[in-house]
Parts: sequence; structure tokens; C-alpha cells
Amino acid sequence: MTLGPCEFAAATAAPTKLDVLFVVEDGAGSGFEQSYLASAIPDLLSALLNPACVDANGNPVAAAMQPAPTGDCPTGTTRDFPPILDAHVGVLSASLGTYGANGCPDSNSIACPNGAVDTSTNDRGHLITRADPCAAAMVPTYMNLGFLVWNPTMSLNPPGLRTLSDLSSSLSNLILGAGQIGCGFAAQNEAWYRFLVDPNPYQSISLMDQDAMPMGTDQALLAQRAAFLRPDSLLLIVNVAHKTDGSIKHYSFYPLFAQLTQNGVPFHLPRARSECASKGPLDPCCASCGQSPPPGCPVDPTCTTAPLYTDADENVALRSFGLESHKAGYGIEFFYPPSRYVRALQCRLLDDGTGSLTPNPLFMGGQRTSRDVFYATITGVPWQLIARQSSGTPDLIHGVSALDPKAIGGFKTNAELSLKDASGNSYWDDIAGDPERYVAPISPFMKESTVPRMGTDPITGIAISPPTAPSGANPINGHEYTIASPPDDIEYACVYPLINPIDCTNPAATCDCLPSRMDNPLCDPNPGDGGRPSLQSRAKAYPGLKHLAIARGLGDQGIVASMCVKQNSDNTQPDYGLRPAVKTIVDQLKPVLRGP
Repeated sequence: MTLGPCEFAAATAAPTKLDVLFVVEDGAGSGFEQSYLASAIPDLLSALLNPACVDANGNPVAAAMQPAPTGDCPTGTTRDFPPILDAHVGVLSASLGTYGANGCPDSNSIACPNGAVDTSTNDRGHLITRADPCAAAMVPTYMNLGFLVWNPTMSLNPPGLRTLSDLSSSLSNLILGAGQIGCGFAAQNEAWYRFLVDPNPYQSISLMDQDAMPMGTDQALLAQRAAFLRPDSLLLIVNVAHKTDGSIKHYSFYPLFAQLTQNGVPFHLPRARSECASKGPLDPCCASCGQSPPPGCPVDPTCTTAPLYTDADENVALRSFGLESHKAGYGIEFFYPPSRYVRALQCRLLDDGTGSLTPNPLFMGGQRTSRDVFYATITGVPWQLIARQSSGTPDLIHGVSALDPKAIGGFKTNAELSLKDASGNSYWDDIAGDPERYVAPISPFMKESTVPRMGTDPITGIAISPPTAPSGANPINGHEYTIASPPDDIEYACVYPLINPIDCTNPAATCDCLPSRMDNPLCDPNPGDGGRPSLQSRAKAYPGLKHLAIARGLGDQGIVASMCVKQNSDNTQPDYGLRPAVKTIVDQLKPVLRGP
């Protein structure tokens, strides 16, 4: 991924302010990840805002001896890094609507059983404060500005939150308040881009003659940004996503990707020219049947006889991640590339959308540098593929152990993920490939597919198990399963246990154990349903390829963790829930928090 001259001088002092922005998915099925994230918030805030007192060997004091964030460490110990006593914390959803297309109307009264109007399908990139999408209740925020303020010294007027328990409780409520009736076309990265970076966020947008027409400037968003983001803070973006990024380009005809119906019937997109499949998405003749043939390319018979997809071969609800390559399937890349978001977090100047350069709001004033901006993604990648090995147990292909034995329990750093095997492939190549250039990852568990995959993961030596395999046949994603035609799902990257299994015979349950998915690895025999597989015991995550590509492009400022937890039965252990993700985030921030 080529960035150009974007990197600039490193910070010269330890930060005293921290701005943390969470991006959470709020579409169907996202409640599981919200619950796990909410349960990890106390650990994350405690580790960041009340750094451990450690002895000369780096060993932390006993929990009973750990002081409050404003307290002094016991004799003979010192803080692992200086405490942050000034923090802003906010939450965004991944719902930005569909830019005038009808895939996600801006309001949807049908989703709320109480008849309330649900507007969570388009949160417009604003900070969310709701306690529930269908309720009028709001989570209190600082001066009603939309975010929480950590202020243990009570130096502000009015004061912010003084205790970690109050901050954790409020933040958990904001995360759970996102709900799971938002837009299915999740724009996880465009949400934070719009809130933090977009120089001129539109007020409204509509489709006119099949072209997106943005109008006005969202002054409310700019006011929120100005209040939340300080020019001299350390900025941490935490993107929690169980599927890959679906940020549709919101100009020209691209929003038509999210058009589901027209004149009351399903709206289908044109097919791709045959070269997209036979020669690859980068071939100059790879284009849409809805466009004129590119110069020098012959007329394609496919485009003449059957130019449009039909109900038989395109499930409109699965467009955002149903085909192995959108360019191969449609001849057009409808999504913003990962490099858009890498540049947004590293470059002082950005393309304003017209080809001209404009100052990046993140770096206005010159106090923040790229070293002060971190992007962490907790996403669909098996924990087994990114876990740091214990000393003396190298992985199968790279032959390396953990570089720091104290870090066991967390995940590999960007530098460690860049280590190469004898064939010249890095861990990044194994888990992410290069989605911007349509290079698939090597690990079969990370390939997007609507049919059962085959192969063996080169890092763990674990083979893909067929749909006929018994429940839990492999520890990564259980096994493949049979997906309907036209496809209504894709195979999972990994699965993880639910704290409370769900009886899918309950009509009110949001559930993956459907009659059409009898061999789904998330499902177990239900004693209350004659032994049919209608008891959901596990949740799933899909390959988070674009999130991983962004973290890869950011180098040391990119942090990767797995949404698929190892265990949720023993909360005294370091591998419980999302604790490995918390440890990874904090460990990678420490060098900056300690100062140069």
C-alpha cells in the first residue's frame, strides 16, 4: 500500500490527554460483540487510566495495593506509564444509511415493537447517546455534548466522571445502546472518517438521476468533533466489527449498490464482464455489463444475453460481502479502499473529493502527529492465527516464538505480523492478503466464500472441516456449512462461545439457527425442540479483511485483535473474553504513553 509523503515528526513528550472513539456495529447479530465489548470495558479503562504500579523488574503490585489513578504507588514501585487524568470517550455506530438508496431508510418504524420510530439505520456519523434504539431514554453525557469526560481531579466546571466504575458503567451503556436494528450495510470505517476527518461532511444526501447529490454542511457534527477532539491529545480509535468493512463510496452512481427495490420489485445490479472471472479484477477489460466496453475490449456475449443478476443468482441482502470479490462479481468496486483510511490517519493533506488537497482536521494546529494516532480493530480473525506463542513453541511455518515472554496472552504486534516464512509470506499475507489489490489471504479460514472451503491453515496446521463433520470438529470455526442458493451467508472465519445459549424456537430471539441452516456450526441439538439443531451456543465472525488491511498499512500505529474469544468460563484468567485484546491495545500504546 503506497502512502506517499505522509509520515511526519514523532511526538516529543508523553501525552497528558487521551481521546478514545469506539465504533460498534449495530446491525442484526451484533448484540453478541457489543456484550463482549461492554464486559471488557472495565479492564480496558483500568489498564489505560490507572496504570499498574510495577517494581524494578516490571512486576505489578497485588491488586489490593494498587492505588487510585490519582494516588501514589507503594514504596519501591512506580507507574508503568504516567496516568492519564484527562480523557474524552465517545461511541459511534457503523450505520450511515445508504446515501439516498433504499437499502437503509433513514427511519424505520417497523423494527420497533412498541411502534417507536427507529432512526438507528442512519446515525450520520454523530456520537450516539441512546440507551436503546426504540426507547427515548438517553445515557447522560458531559454537558450533553455526546461523549464522556474522565476527570478524577475534578478540575473541570462542571466536573466530569471521577471514578472508573462510573466511567465504565456509562461507556458500557453507550455501547449496548447501539442496538442491533441498524443498517445492514455497515460503514465501520467511514463512520469514524466522517466524524473525525471529513473536511466538509454533508448535511443530507439523495439520489437524483442515479447520482448521489450531497447538500449542505453538517454543522452539528462539526460542533461535536470540535468539542470531542483536542488538538494535543493521543487519539485511539477502537473498531469492533464481526464482518469486513462495507463503506460504500457516496458519490456518483455508487450508492446504487445499496438499492434493494425499485417500483416494488427487487433491484438487481448488472453482472460483470467475463474477463473479471477469467483474468481477474485488475484486468483492463474487467468492467460492468452496465457500462460501455472498455477501449480495446470485445463485446461480451454475457452482457448481451443476461446483463442483470436475477432473484435466482443474487441475494440483494448479501451484496455487501456475499461475493468473493466485488469487482469480480460486478465489474465495479463500490467500496472505498483501505488506503483511504490509512491516509486519513497519517497524512496532513487529504484529497477533498475533487482532486484538490485540503488540510486534515486530525492534524490542524500541528500539535498532534501520526505517532499520536492509533487504530485498533477487534475483528474476524481466529485468535489462533495472531496469538503470541509461548517461549519455545514456535508456529508451524514462521519458526518464531514470542519476542517478549511477558506479552504471552496478547496478540502479535504489527512488526511481528510482518515476519516472513521461508517462502517470503508474512503473517499479514496469511490472515489478510491485500484486499485493495484483490489478493486473497493464504489461510483458508480467512477466505470469503459462499461455498464450503478446503485447505489447511499454514500457521496452526488446522484443516478446514466439511459440513458433514461433527460439531466442533476444528477449534477455529467448528466446520463449514451448507449455504442456500442464492447465498444468504458466507462461511465463518471463527466462532466463539456464547455466555447464554439461545433457544431459536423463541419467535422473539435474534438467531442464526434457521431451518435452512441445519448444519450451521453455531447450533447444537435443542432438548426442547426434539433434538433439532435450534440451540445457538456460539457466535460467529466473518473475515475482517479490510480492517486488517488498514491496521497493516498503519505500521506501529495499527493494532489487531480477535473478536473470537478463547474462553468465557473463567473470568480470573488472562485469556477470558476480550482480555487478550485489551492487553494488546494497552501494550502497543505504552511506548507513546511513557514518552520518548
